[in-house]
Amino acid sequence: MLKTDDKFYKAIDTVVDEIKKKFDSKGIRCKIYQTRGPDTENPVDEIAASDHDLSILVTFDNNSIAVDTSSSKIHPVYEGIRSRLNVLAAEKKILIITTKLNDELDGLPTPNISRIWFPFGGMMMDIDAYKNIDPVRIKNFGSTKHWISLNRCHNHHRVMMAMLLLGHDLGLSLDEKKNTGNLRISPEPVEKIQSWQEFYQKENCELPPITEHQDRILTRGFKKLKNGINGGQPDGNVITKLMYNPVNFDQRLRYLYQDSLIEFVNGTTYYNPAGYPYCEKPLNSILGMNFPLFVGNAGMARGIRLMGFDIFDDIFNHGYDSITDPIQRMFTLVESNLELLKNRDLAQACWIKCVPRLLKNVQVAREMLPRSLAMIMPELDRYIEKNF
Repeated sequence: MLKTDDKFYKAIDTVVDEIKKKFDSKGIRCKIYQTRGPDTENPVDEIAASDHDLSILVTFDNNSIAVDTSSSKIHPVYEGIRSRLNVLAAEKKILIITTKLNDELDGLPTPNISRIWFPFGGMMMDIDAYKNIDPVRIKNFGSTKHWISLNRCHNHHRVMMAMLLLGHDLGLSLDEKKNTGNLRISPEPVEKIQSWQEFYQKENCELPPITEHQDRILTRGFKKLKNGINGGQPDGNVITKLMYNPVNFDQRLRYLYQDSLIEFVNGTTYYNPAGYPYCEKPLNSILGMNFPLFVGNAGMARGIRLMGFDIFDDIFNHGYDSITDPIQRMFTLVESNLELLKNRDLAQACWIKCVPRLLKNVQVAREMLPRSLAMIMPELDRYIEKNF
């Protein structure tokens, strides 16, 4: 079993150890393989040669679905399993424990290959350090802004969302009186691009159907972004040297969270249908005590809700979460929540009322490790009862 002293994986190693103990206690000889980034050595040959009763593949890391965040390319480990499916499915029992609600192996006739969804997953990489960070309990109610969107990495979907927000006159605009949020992004990604359609097609082969209204909004937002009409603001967490996520939050982002009540939680991936790799971004929002709107793969909000977090369905409309068309999901996210994004007084009143619920989310995050084990162990028992 792969082990590491890397602090990012300390909590995950604890979970893997507990999984191993569970099978050992039942007299089941198993070997555990982990994927940790796109350079993970493909274990398929080793699995095929193994004489263990069970091979367990654990995929907790952010890169377990694709290197290119807009790609639908299958991770090499899954590709290896799929390419040798007939042999492995006939001869080997394989259990995949994954953070993804959906999976590249879904729907395939693989009776000996099972999958268990693991709550929290990659979010636990940093949890030991996040547990010691104070949440942002005190907000600056005198601020003119009340939402935030952080975009240090110019992932394709984040730039598209920036255009949509600017097209709605959200974020910094020529008329400062319209400024309701803190959109942290530079014009760099579109400097050599002539239209939003050209930018979209850089990463996606074809445009989905859109309405005249949507085209008008994105065209307006593209022009504003290209001309630097977001105040020329770089991302608020741009730093000269990449920092450990919890330190970055505590030292570089805290002041931005003090000025905000709502956050566009910009996930690592958006277009890939294989589910959401949970990482530090939802944790920042939880510790920052912001209401979350999830800019990620379809199902991202559902996954966070299933892990036990309150995503304030009574205040925000998360209906966008089930929409698979990427452009329609973005528009629905923004336009179904426009009133709260434009009305700071309303958002502030909701935030004050929800402080106890926001603090409960902090507690859920701090109990992530024992909660995750409590949630997965009954699944393992059911798997063992069915297969051994």
